[in-house]
Amino acid sequence: MATMEELKALIEDTVFPDIEEVIDELFETIAEQKEATMLQKEELQEMQELKAEFQKVLEDIENNELDAEECTEIYEDIMDMIENVDED
Repeated sequence: MATMEELKALIEDTVFPDIEEVIDELFETIAEQKEATMLQKEELQEMQELKAEFQKVLEDIENNELDAEECTEIYEDIMDMIENVDED
């Protein structure tokens, strides 16, 4: 079972840097093209929303609003996402 601290570390050390890297790459691509395609705009919005969702999870952790079961479920979901990205 994942603890709150393990979940927090996973989000701060892995998830946020990965999301920020994707956002930075999108901004660089858009800057090079001097215009964003609809797909790029959608992807950028999705990444920003995903980051906000994970920020909310961190706030819930800080406020002790998640129980052990929720932490484990979220942790496992994140690990599944990471594994699926690595397989692509």
